[in-house]
Amino acid sequence: MKKNLFLTATVLAAMSAAPVWAASSAVSLHIDGTWKHQTVTGFGGFAFAGTWGDNLTDDDTKALFGCDNTNKTLGLTILRARISPDSVASWGADNWAPTVNRMKVARNATEASGRKHLSFASAWTPPGKFTSNGQNTKGHILESCFADYADYLNCFIGRCERNGTDVDYISLQNEPDWEPDYEGCVWPATSFIKFYSNYASKVNRPLIGPEYLGFQRDRTDSILNSASAMQGLAIVAGHIYGSGNFDYPLIREKGKEKWMTEYLINAEDMGYESTHIYNWDDAIYFGRVINTSMLANFNAWVHYALKSSYGLIGDGTNGTTNDAITKRGYVMAHFAKYVTGTTRLHTVLTDPAYSGLTASAYLSESGDTCVVMVLNPTSSSIDVNYSLPFLSKGGRRIRTYSSGNLVQTAVSFTESSEPVIACPPKSVCTYLLVKSGERTEAQEAVPQPLWADSLQNYNGQCVHPNGWKVTVNGNVRTANSGNSFRNSSQTRLMPYSPESPIPAGILLHGSSGKVGQANYGSQNNYRLRLEPGNYRMIWHAIGYNGPQKLYTFITKAGSTASIASHSGVAATADVNSTWGSGRDNFDAVADTLDFTIADAGNYELNFRVTYYADNAVNGSCMALVGGITINQADVADGINEVTISSDAPSNVSETYYDILGRRVSASGLQRGGIYFRSDGSKIRIER
Repeated sequence: MKKNLFLTATVLAAMSAAPVWAASSAVSLHIDGTWKHQTVTGFGGFAFAGTWGDNLTDDDTKALFGCDNTNKTLGLTILRARISPDSVASWGADNWAPTVNRMKVARNATEASGRKHLSFASAWTPPGKFTSNGQNTKGHILESCFADYADYLNCFIGRCERNGTDVDYISLQNEPDWEPDYEGCVWPATSFIKFYSNYASKVNRPLIGPEYLGFQRDRTDSILNSASAMQGLAIVAGHIYGSGNFDYPLIREKGKEKWMTEYLINAEDMGYESTHIYNWDDAIYFGRVINTSMLANFNAWVHYALKSSYGLIGDGTNGTTNDAITKRGYVMAHFAKYVTGTTRLHTVLTDPAYSGLTASAYLSESGDTCVVMVLNPTSSSIDVNYSLPFLSKGGRRIRTYSSGNLVQTAVSFTESSEPVIACPPKSVCTYLLVKSGERTEAQEAVPQPLWADSLQNYNGQCVHPNGWKVTVNGNVRTANSGNSFRNSSQTRLMPYSPESPIPAGILLHGSSGKVGQANYGSQNNYRLRLEPGNYRMIWHAIGYNGPQKLYTFITKAGSTASIASHSGVAATADVNSTWGSGRDNFDAVADTLDFTIADAGNYELNFRVTYYADNAVNGSCMALVGGITINQADVADGINEVTISSDAPSNVSETYYDILGRRVSASGLQRGGIYFRSDGSKIRIER
């Protein structure tokens, strides 16, 4: 039964006598044409390596920023440049000339392809006279010099104009939250707020920033929550080293685009020796990181050095060929050529075997093509059952694999909105599926779990997840305890691919006599209310430093008495050195706990790593837990499916609550989600 949101309510029906749990082994990709996410501005890279030398040739630049229907170009549209702190070196050389000249060649190559080019320039440090120690390293910004610094940035902008090119945005400081041995300068959040609020108007281009490592949410939040700073900051940007490759809803709430403006993956980052010869598997991993960023609502993705062993053009080291496009470059081209300018559509990938498949989907600017990115790291072809937002007869597939680059083939099938398309093994594929007509029947929503926490929205690495109380080696941590990047005494979250069994995991850490435990449901504003019925909880767990025993139990809020429990061994995996947003955490076999709730009320989930001396490593037992969901048996029998109507009155007086008991406005109801009305009835949202 489907009704407009503002019409009648249907009360929860009685539960069936026996729970029924559906299961399927098919891989499916549901693409929701009504649920739109970010518009993708573009992809790009940084023109120079760490030595600041311009190692790009004009031909390199044209290959990077040109765009045609061959595998000779990559289709980048964004160039990041460096603003040298000294426009003229002590020996008389013009430090800005190589940068400005490279910017000009890149812009001309993009525009010659008929595409819009964007460039931004970042300062690794202001001139030393504007820093606390008078140096280009390890100084702190002097707020008293803000007016002079604005003038200096305008000099760079003017130099670009005089050279016949342009710069679209200016970044005040690269990675302002640490002190490297090379150029750098520390900017506290308060300094950014002051500059954005009072001096942004004095710079002759819009500002992008603050470019923190890992986005550093505690600092970035303070900037975002300053109304005056938001007037002076055009684009919110950051890097994803260590953390940050997650959604950041507050940026959207402020009406700003979110750009990823620096990241690289070298041999050491992947656990190899520095002499590692980069291979095709490394390139697929690189693509998975980019796809994760797209699923995390980034509008733009900008690599670090464009030309290097780990870059998009080889430099002759680590198995790359100098001046030749690398496999990573071709992977980037899938996104740059076909995703730029599109709008991402909501997708639900169902992969019961957790094969490692990764996907995202986009709607073309014309609205007549669905662009689907599928990355298959396995050695087997995988049939994917699609649910498209329209009818299609096929289109094109662009595939990169170990021995082929951007290879195009036709894709055809009998007109359908539910085609089955095989994704070849060890491949990065872009499917351009052309609309042939409207769907003949409405696309069904994918049912969402009654409750779930992927733990992905907390930026990773010691940013405490809302609603959880975590006991780390005997010390209780909550959101009020504060956060610290990689502080082992605080709650630690380990990030993985969003389609991994554990998208992000809480690290449980216990030792002799000291508990390692995670609890959900005991914190105010984050309650878990369950009605009478049959339930199944599903989670994934892995031993972090060896096989560990994990005890899982459910209690009524405020009680220590268990109403259901599960004991099992979390098998070990090499997760200590291989976490990352492109990695999978292969615990494909989920743990389950079936339980029955007799009395409506608030309940708590508990996960505890049990200390056993035989399992301990250096006196500690550690395990990861994540991918946690709760489903209700026969839930469809008792829920009224409600269609959100576009003409729903704005003065709807009905009140809705999510499973956590939080009030949700009508505009905040998500498709496939389950909500309570004030009378206790449940609804599932269609759209």
